[in-house]
Parts: sequence; C-alpha cells; structure tokens
Amino acid sequence: MIEREPHAVPRGLLRFYILKLLTEKPMKGYEVITRIEERTMGIWKPGPGSIYPMIESLRKEGLIQAASPNKKRSTQRRGTTLQITEKGREILSKFRENVKCRMDVQTLNIGRIWAELVFPGVELADVYLGGRRREIERLGSFLADDYWSTISSEKKKKFFEAYIKITQEELDFVKKRLNMIK
Repeated sequence: MIEREPHAVPRGLLRFYILKLLTEKPMKGYEVITRIEERTMGIWKPGPGSIYPMIESLRKEGLIQAASPNKKRSTQRRGTTLQITEKGREILSKFRENVKCRMDVQTLNIGRIWAELVFPGVELADVYLGGRRREIERLGSFLADDYWSTISSEKKKKFFEAYIKITQEELDFVKKRLNMIK
C-alpha cells in the first residue's frame, strides 16, 4: 500500500468531490469517507472532522440536502442520507469548466516539477514514457473500479471509441515526428 502523504490532496477539493460523489447516488457521510478512501486506494482518507463540517457547509449553501425531505433535520445525524441539489449540480459544473481551462498547462508544468523531484538525473523523455505506462495501469484500475460498473454499456462503448480515436491521433503525431528525424 502507498503511504499517505499529508496535504497530498489540493485544498478545496473535498467540497467538490463530495458533490461529485453525490451525483452518483445519495449516500451517508460515512459512505463518502469510505468511497474516497476506496477510490484513492487509501491515499486520501478524510476523517469525520473534515467530512461532517463540509457536509454541513454544503447543506447550508443549499448544494446538498437530506434524501428524505420529510426528516426534520438533515445535518450530521447518524444515518442521514444526502443528495445533491440542482444548485449543487450547477456549482459542480462551473467548477469543472474552470478546472478544464487550466488543467493542461498546470499538468505540464507540475509534471516537470514532479519529474525533477522524483526522478533526479533521468531524462524527461524517459519520465514521460514511464508516465504513459502508468496511465495504462491507471486505465486498468479505472476499468476494474466499482464506478465503471455503474456506467451504461452505451457509454462504455463511446468511451472506448473515443479512447481509440485519441490513441490513433497520438500514434499519427508520433509517426510524423519520427519521420522528421533525419
């Protein structure tokens, strides 16, 4: 098992990941903790002291609510099942768009820094190839994850078709670059 690192998860991510998890299905606070730990293979396990205050904050903002509207109080009571609200979905969508705009540049720059820290003296090209191998391993883990089983066959097929298309574009790019080398 990989050792957990303090501050391995960017600040503010918990808020949006709780919303994301609740788009999959209504769940209790403890289920959120368990799901995060499972999905990160134990690297990230936010405790009750993080989860429940965040749930209360999301509830007060109207981003989540009790799944059973007839309950008087939907806060930190043991056993309260939570669901995302329409407002919560809108906030999550805005967050996703904001992150997509910055993701490629940040990934490239942070990737270089990680490469220098983790692989001192190793050529960046070799680090990139190692990263590609790890991406394939991560894809395998993704396909074995419980989340994958919740996706419809039609969406799975579209995913693989898109993956093949992107992989072909990447291969075409590499072949073109290879042909340019004299």
